Amino acid sequence: MGIGLRGRRFLVVLAAAVVAVTTALGWLIASQRAADPVDRLAFIKNRVRLQFPSAPQLSTEALARRLDVGEEIVLLDVREPEEYAVSHLPGAVRVDPGAHPALPEGVDSSLPVVAYCSVGWRSSHWVEGLRSQGIDAMNLEGSIFQWVAEDRPLKRDEETVYVVHPYSRAWSWLVNPEDRAFAPH
Repeated sequence: MGIGLRGRRFLVVLAAAVVAVTTALGWLIASQRAADPVDRLAFIKNRVRLQFPSAPQLSTEALARRLDVGEEIVLLDVREPEEYAVSHLPGAVRVDPGAHPALPEGVDSSLPVVAYCSVGWRSSHWVEGLRSQGIDAMNLEGSIFQWVAEDRPLKRDEETVYVVHPYSRAWSWLVNPEDRAFAPH
């Protein structure tokens, strides 16, 4: 007794699904095994650039240099309160990622703005909105995940820390386990 046409179609679809899942898992495992978390962010950074072409990207190295020489920059943290509570860039002002992009009350609109989130997705959306209002805004490429991967200091209240909230389990593979922390209760 042979396999009918429906049975053969089912086996072809099943085989294709197995190949797709195996390929995806292989990519994920290879990404997680990457020695450098910055390398893991490369794919995400490219997707952010493609999704938000009018949001200029500023490297973490360039921001660090500008901050080191004392340049006045408005830092906008476009993350949830529990993410901000774990750590943020020194001097950053948190804004609600779901709100309409606008500078917070009292922020000098003549200063350059650098927005960041976990990987750059939410902050690039904000940058595009701010730029449409004539504000000189840039996205921090790789955002806070790249910043912490490069062992740059962050703040939690007045304390200097080197950990970041991983945003969600789905995104946590982009951050080394020793660099992850959750909001204090």
